[in-house]
Amino acid sequence: MKNIFAIVAISALSLLSHPVLAASKQETKMLKSAAECTYVVQIAEENGVKLNNSSDTWANLLMQASDKLGLDAGAYYNEAKAKYESRARTMGDDNTLTKMIDNARKCDSGL
Repeated sequence: MKNIFAIVAISALSLLSHPVLAASKQETKMLKSAAECTYVVQIAEENGVKLNNSSDTWANLLMQASDKLGLDAGAYYNEAKAKYESRARTMGDDNTLTKMIDNARKCDSGL
């Protein structure tokens, strides 16, 4: 899991110098991971978790990658949000929050 976040960060940063191209499956997966990291880091911060990279950093990374790929970052962000809302209904709020904080830490260490 840690490797995917490193790939996300490196791929997103490399996109800054490339024009908009049709998004590949890998680029779409990268954008989806960045959106999920943006969401979980934001929730972790709202719950007092201190991380090295803020949700603003993740949101900027997400928006830059989205712009370069020509994909809607909001759709991926909403998908991540819906994923955790569904998990909360199934697994409970406490379990979901714990998972989100764990994922936020993985995102942070991967960036």
